[in-house]
Amino acid sequence: MENIGYLLVSTRTADGLLLVPFADVRVYDSEGDLIFEGMTNRDGYTSEIAVATPAAAESLSPGVEKPYAEVSVFVEKDGFYGAQYIGVPVFENVVSVQQTNLQAILNIVPIPPYFDSVVNESGANRL
Repeated sequence: MENIGYLLVSTRTADGLLLVPFADVRVYDSEGDLIFEGMTNRDGYTSEIAVATPAAAESLSPGVEKPYAEVSVFVEKDGFYGAQYIGVPVFENVVSVQQTNLQAILNIVPIPPYFDSVVNESGANRL
């Protein structure tokens, strides 16, 4: 029987205050194989993603390098910069939550050139 842990991805704005619903999420295992491709719900969460993990009992044995699986999480949403999280740990029989904080892309409208000062006939500057 395979050992399973779970990953839940949460998406919020960069300041952590607002949910970011319907973000695209991809999760890859340590071999680079895609194990989940989907979208967060209206509350900014994915469903629980099943991840194959080493047995929890291995954490009790000396010399075991990593008693957990590592995954990579990529999150994208229109209007936000993408985010990536490499080496996210997932333990057997545990729901790990990876919160992602997405930075909004600000669409700054350039202000047309404005004459900082206009010199009148007398040579004085005026705005």
